[in-house]
Parts: sequence; C-alpha cells; structure tokens
Amino acid sequence: MKLLVSFMILFASLSGAASAQTSKPSTLADLVKYSGADRERVLYEGAKREGKVVWYTSLVPSKDIAKIFEAKYPDVTVDVYRAGGMEFSTKPCRSTKRGDI
Repeated sequence: MKLLVSFMILFASLSGAASAQTSKPSTLADLVKYSGADRERVLYEGAKREGKVVWYTSLVPSKDIAKIFEAKYPDVTVDVYRAGGMEFSTKPCRSTKRGDI
C-alpha cells in the first residue's frame, strides 16, 4: 500500500501545474517541458499511437502496478522488464544501442 501511495505522489508531482502555454509540444524536448492543462491527454494520445510502454524496474509488485496503469489507460500495454543490480543497469543501455528504445 505504501508503494502505491508513493507512486501516486510521484505521479502527481510530475504532472505539474498548468501554465499559460499556447502551443502544443512538437519535439521530445518540448514535451518534457510542457505543462499545459491537457498534458496528460497529450501524453496518452502519443502512448496510444506507440501502443505500449516499456518499464524497466526493480520493484517487486511491478505487474500489479502495470495492471493498474493498463486499467486507467486501456489502449496502452505495459511491457515490464524487472531485474535487479547490474542486470537492471545494463539492459536499458543495450536496448538503446540496438534501437529497441
């Protein structure tokens, strides 16, 4: 339960307050900085086009968290890669080099 509350707090803190931005983000750098009132919708629409999210984690209840995410965002599947230690730190690097992410 503490983990779920922590996850919700993290998500809320990353959402940010809406600002007076007038243009929609057109690049990844713009999207990172974008804090318009429709930010979550913009992110969700992009995720639906991609079809899935790859989540690298060391959290034990990762599959449960993925199910909660998929219930909230039904058109996006979560591909969970759970590992620990050195394997966790090298897998994203290998995937990036291959172009998987």
